[in-house]
Amino acid sequence: MIKTRLITFLIFVGLFSLSLQLGSLYPIDELDAREILFDFLDTVEEIDSFGLFVNNASLSLPMFIPGAGLIWGLYSGTSTGFTYGALASLTPELSNVPAISILYTTVFGFLELIAYSIAMSRSYLLFYGLIKRSNLKTQLIPLGIEIGIVVVLLFIGGTLESSMLEEVQQDILSIDDL
Repeated sequence: MIKTRLITFLIFVGLFSLSLQLGSLYPIDELDAREILFDFLDTVEEIDSFGLFVNNASLSLPMFIPGAGLIWGLYSGTSTGFTYGALASLTPELSNVPAISILYTTVFGFLELIAYSIAMSRSYLLFYGLIKRSNLKTQLIPLGIEIGIVVVLLFIGGTLESSMLEEVQQDILSIDDL
């Protein structure tokens, strides 16, 4: 069972990473990118580490829903990648940095990747259990443990991301011609 769980988790690490990277490659015109940038700046200007935690938790908890959580998780990855792509198109420092590298080179990105992959893979396992008509009661304890792990990971990630956003926000605000 642990081997199956690990393989499922790793598959969803790959799928979330792929969805984020593909979302970042979607072409966007400069006007739309600027609108996304301003919306992003408005959002991060008023958000603290607890707000980031709540935002990320509200994204991840639906990912535990059997079956539907898979779709939600992939949509979240794609839309996050799209937002990153828009920001990168206006930020010279980010223009050559692949979106996927943010997941693997930042602590908060890696923690979020782990959290979302745990949630999506549990969604798959619950959905598979429903299809096979297996006793889902046996999955309740692992589900509770994994929700707890995800919450802790996202709390730590939100704290770290908040610090990073304060620094990046200053860099973005220095972009000429905004």
